[in-house]
Amino acid sequence: MCMLIFSNKATSLPYGLQKKLEIAHALGTTIKLVLLDELAESEKGIPRRVTEENYKGNISSEKRRFTLRFLFFATEEMCYNCCLEDNMCNHPDITRRVCGMKLENLYEILREIHGPQGKWWPGTPEEIIVSAVLTQNTNWKNVEKALENIKEYCKKDILHCLAKMSTEEISFLIKPAGFFNVKAQRLKNLLTWLKSYNFDLEKIKTKSIEEIRDELLSVKGIGKETADSIILYALELPVFVVDAYTKRLLDRLLGIKLKEYDEYRLLFEKTYPRDVALYQEFHGLIVEHAKALCRTNPLCATCPVESCKYKNTKK
Repeated sequence: MCMLIFSNKATSLPYGLQKKLEIAHALGTTIKLVLLDELAESEKGIPRRVTEENYKGNISSEKRRFTLRFLFFATEEMCYNCCLEDNMCNHPDITRRVCGMKLENLYEILREIHGPQGKWWPGTPEEIIVSAVLTQNTNWKNVEKALENIKEYCKKDILHCLAKMSTEEISFLIKPAGFFNVKAQRLKNLLTWLKSYNFDLEKIKTKSIEEIRDELLSVKGIGKETADSIILYALELPVFVVDAYTKRLLDRLLGIKLKEYDEYRLLFEKTYPRDVALYQEFHGLIVEHAKALCRTNPLCATCPVESCKYKNTKK
């Protein structure tokens, strides 16, 4: 069964997509067309009023007024591909519904391949907050060296300790992490925000995830990946972290590139339950898979993820 949603805002059905639908019908695919008599969208972007019709073969002249805008639900690979190849999945909520099809079993597949990841981001919550900044544009080994310098100097209570230091002093300690002057200033900015809560992480957690995220993103030098890393790993609140590995894996798996960071994040959060342990483990599995198999030059021949669009186009 393949359900398609059409919009009455356009004037024609793309010829290539029309032919694909006709082929799908000839192969026995059941296709239901949902024509919007009015594009009345709810707050979440789901159309409220629709009229339904079954697709019987050739598309009538009346239906040519409509162009495919959204794929609402599909279980047929061909219909799924139609949507992706014609770049029609441009509505964020519909994108999550469509692409979620490819994500449903990804966690189980990666866990079967790589096994449990355990505590993937090591350290205390305070150390994780600092390392979330240090890890920007560098590898983890360099972060470990810089973090060891901080721990050796501060002994304990590293947030209070760093807050009392000058930017130059912090720069000296974190030199192994690279871009040390920039990162030192970003740490100072973050520490100023933490100081407004008296460095009390539990007090921060009394706010909603959205409020915490907005506040972190208002700190100069803290982007979405860094903010979400702090929220998930240090504060242990359920928000999915999207890094370069996640984008690479998703782009190849789905065969399309999503436009915004939050599209990737919400895709995971709408497909899987919002659970801290699950998100931490899933993120660790994605990083492990990207390093082991889904590399810059991927090892598709040995990758067991059979639903990957990129892998299947290489065959």
